[in-house]
Amino acid sequence: MSSIHPQLPDVRFEIAGSALFGEHIYENQVRQLVQTLGLQNVVSFLGFRPDVPELISQADLLVHASTTPELFGQVLVQAMAAGKPVVATRGGGVPEIVLESKTGLLVPMGDPSAMAAAIITIMNNTDQATAMGCAGKLRFIENFTIQKTVQQVQSAYESLIRI
Repeated sequence: MSSIHPQLPDVRFEIAGSALFGEHIYENQVRQLVQTLGLQNVVSFLGFRPDVPELISQADLLVHASTTPELFGQVLVQAMAAGKPVVATRGGGVPEIVLESKTGLLVPMGDPSAMAAAIITIMNNTDQATAMGCAGKLRFIENFTIQKTVQQVQSAYESLIRI
């Protein structure tokens, strides 16, 4: 955020969520870092929110800056359902959800320079952002709706029954 703000001074960041599993020290470190970098007017900590889809719909893009691999990034699918481009760290199941340069940009975990560059790229290219958002929405419809998931689970069970 500190390297993005000088280049895109009108961009604001919202961090949704809060420490759930003993991550209070990490959350406090992030809050302190925002203060230390003088970004308190640029970054808002929203805490736990039940209205994530509404928050995503108001955003220009979704950043998923996980520092550990996730099996399935639900918020990525929510962003794609809302037609938003995604910048995410490459790890766990994320590359199976976000298609590089098609529905978003993937960066290495622990590389804030790459993350900043990807965010700046999307924010400076509205046509690319719109195309990624549209491709993400199509990918959501084709692969991640509840109907599609039920269909895939049912097919898996049916194939096991036949064995």
